Amino acid sequence: MGPLTNSEETRRKEIMSWAQKQKGALVRDGNSVSAGRLFLANSVIIWSLKQLRDEKLKENEAQGYFFFVKKHVH
Repeated sequence: MGPLTNSEETRRKEIMSWAQKQKGALVRDGNSVSAGRLFLANSVIIWSLKQLRDEKLKENEAQGYFFFVKKHVH
């Protein structure tokens, strides 16, 4: 499984941009920023997009993963 294609990367960036705007997704403490929820969300998104490309995951299954990513981040 190679790197994300340009369209997959665009889709990932759109989802992550939304996620970063959610309250609590980024936690700042002085000069430190914690984004543990975003790290996990990004990993799931990349995995899902690659599985879709390789036809190991159906579109509705991927949508389920994206639904839970949104719940996890929010």
